[in-house]
Amino acid sequence: MRYTFSSGHLVLVYLVVSLTLKFFNCQHVCDEINSLKQGKKVFEDDSHAYSQYYHYSQIIRVNQSSPIVDCKFEKFVPPYKIIPKFLFQFYGSDVTIFDIGKYGITFMNGSKILGTFFSHSSDIISPQYEISNEENLLAHRLSFQISDDSLKRTFKITHLILPNGKISVYYDNMTQEFGLPFQSRLSASLACDGEGDRNIHTFVDAKWIKSGTLVEYEVSGDCPKHDSMEICQESKTSNTKCMWYEKANMCIVSTDKDIDDFKVNSCQIGNSSNVHVSITPIVVEEATTTPRISESDNGHGKSNHFLHIVIPVVICFLVVCSGCVICLLLYRKKKCMPSLS
Repeated sequence: MRYTFSSGHLVLVYLVVSLTLKFFNCQHVCDEINSLKQGKKVFEDDSHAYSQYYHYSQIIRVNQSSPIVDCKFEKFVPPYKIIPKFLFQFYGSDVTIFDIGKYGITFMNGSKILGTFFSHSSDIISPQYEISNEENLLAHRLSFQISDDSLKRTFKITHLILPNGKISVYYDNMTQEFGLPFQSRLSASLACDGEGDRNIHTFVDAKWIKSGTLVEYEVSGDCPKHDSMEICQESKTSNTKCMWYEKANMCIVSTDKDIDDFKVNSCQIGNSSNVHVSITPIVVEEATTTPRISESDNGHGKSNHFLHIVIPVVICFLVVCSGCVICLLLYRKKKCMPSLS
């Protein structure tokens, strides 16, 4: 006997499969946010630090020259809203407005606040605000004095936004001699379907806030998702290249400058056969993280792969089979019903 499915039955099966896949995809995103929202310190020495957060990596370098060259700054009175001259995304969402405040930038999509990037201290006095709005960058500069400074020196902090998604802060003529309670923070509130919002706060440790320190937030792409050296080394797009760091057992994003600065023992560059070893090893310190991160030392990569790939595939297969059986039974029942004519 030949069986056929009605369009209604096919639509039902399609909806069941789609909703199942969407559920597991959302759950995977929620788990990923939970595992990295506190951040994981990958490595650190006296001049560099690298930490991985959800969606962004934080790279800190000391004794750097200003990343801004030949930019025209204009004074402004906050708040001041700017429509971007270039495409920019914040945690994967399009930014349509930069709301420039006294101490930083608020990223907005229409009237929706996506997150903030600011630097602040309660000891700031005589602040002045400048903005540089170019075709390929947006810079916000805060110049100020400190209330306890008898020399009345001027300190500067510059927040920088670039089209490739990079967010930076540069400290110029800063000092730690006052024990200044200064804070720089990148914040966002991300929706997690069925589980409420997830608040992510990425701080710059006070010990790094000094003259010549450059802090960069790079979009990490899919690099942190790769749980093996082979997959990490093979992963490369037009915007990102991944690098496997064996001591932290983690795949991290790499730039050309990272390759020069962070070529160290147990650090292997994807798609490169020439890996040099630094004379001075980098000390790796594990930051306090959620249980999902700490489980990586006990085969978390394999269990994560099984949880988010194998199980959803098996469940989807069972759902499809169940749908087919139900449709078949309904079809047989319809065939067996006596005709009223």
